[in-house]
Amino acid sequence: MFGWNAGKGCVEALSSEEGWQARALDGRAWLIGLLLTAGLLVSGGAQAQIFSGSNYGPIPDGTGNGPLAYGAPRDIRFNVGGLIGSVGQARVFFRANHSWVGDLKVQLIAPDGRAHLLFERSGATTPTSGGFNANLVSSAQYLFGNDFTGVSGTNWWTAADIGDNDIATADLFTPVISGDNGVANPAPITSMDATFGTGDPNGVWTLRFEDGWVGDTGDVTLAELILPSAGVDRLVSNANDTGTGSLREAMSLAQAGDAIRFALPFFNTPRTINLQSALPLLPDGVGIFGPGAHLLTVRRDSAGEFRIFELASG
Repeated sequence: MFGWNAGKGCVEALSSEEGWQARALDGRAWLIGLLLTAGLLVSGGAQAQIFSGSNYGPIPDGTGNGPLAYGAPRDIRFNVGGLIGSVGQARVFFRANHSWVGDLKVQLIAPDGRAHLLFERSGATTPTSGGFNANLVSSAQYLFGNDFTGVSGTNWWTAADIGDNDIATADLFTPVISGDNGVANPAPITSMDATFGTGDPNGVWTLRFEDGWVGDTGDVTLAELILPSAGVDRLVSNANDTGTGSLREAMSLAQAGDAIRFALPFFNTPRTINLQSALPLLPDGVGIFGPGAHLLTVRRDSAGEFRIFELASG
């Protein structure tokens, strides 16, 4: 196990099957090298955690002539636990084979259900198009996410618009919208951080592969989820309006990447926070994870006229 990885099982080999175990180690070495170069990992202390996937195997073929004739999904799962702060940034890496990339829909799904499309119907610009016929190959590395230090993403359609050839490794690929009638080539890019940034990192993440056209097939051989660990938890331990342990204090201290959480067992009992004045602006990139509306009420004093929550611009 690598010394800079504090996540349980993050960089351990996942199978005793020697063939794909060797590919996993090779792919992981490439990924860790890239993250080290970008300053996202340092020996002795992690700015990012790497979580290995499970449930590799064939992607069930489409159920008929497509597009959108999706078969059953191949769900690669990542068990994440023990992280503090909010997600902030999320990146996902995989190795896979498929003989027609335009068949595929691939999306990353967070534990709370929010999902972000990596690509779907790559190259399709008409309602019935089969899209690009380029190949995914497990010898290549496919890493998706927002740009980071020293690394700018390659638009997925730009990489895949190569005819019947293999899509090669790039340091980073940028997710794009689904292909469809009138979509420009290359397709507009999207932001994974905008989708996942304020979420809770802990729980089961899913990288879902679906095939929407019968005939060409493929499989998934490796996947890794990369999450930062730069934020902190700001704990609300009472229902006071002000002072140590209050929601107001937590919001005053919170910075991007932090998470505001509510202490148990105190908030296992229904509580009400009565505000005498507006709460501080909530910075962009801060997640608030409450105990539920049945256990927590936040309301303003009857004499006040102010918004309870207000988000900072950005």
